[in-house]
Amino acid sequence: MLGLLISLAFVFPVFALPAGNVVALWVLLSACRRPARASSGLLPKYIGDHFPTRLRAAGLGFSYNVGALGGAVAPLAGAAIASRLGGLGSALTVLAVTLTAVVALIIGFDLPARLGRALRVDRA
Repeated sequence: MLGLLISLAFVFPVFALPAGNVVALWVLLSACRRPARASSGLLPKYIGDHFPTRLRAAGLGFSYNVGALGGAVAPLAGAAIASRLGGLGSALTVLAVTLTAVVALIIGFDLPARLGRALRVDRA
């Protein structure tokens, strides 16, 4: 969660840069992506902790495909929000903050374990 929150610190400066400052843009985008990308390496461990052995491959595939679907929907959502807010930078900031908060809440409240207990999924 800390890596995701650190990456959010770089979102606004990326869109506040004046046009033409390519080197600063590259540095800020790289700084923004590194902490978030590091957390994606934890996904197989997270899946292993929350899914029974017979469902781990399905859980991992589902997680990666939902992420890919988010990557397909995000540009459309960003354009829709930008038309209401008046700028793409503001829209992308809203998307980044909102989606990061959702992921942080899912992890913080240990939602997969709670759902597993509620549905009485066996840990075999």
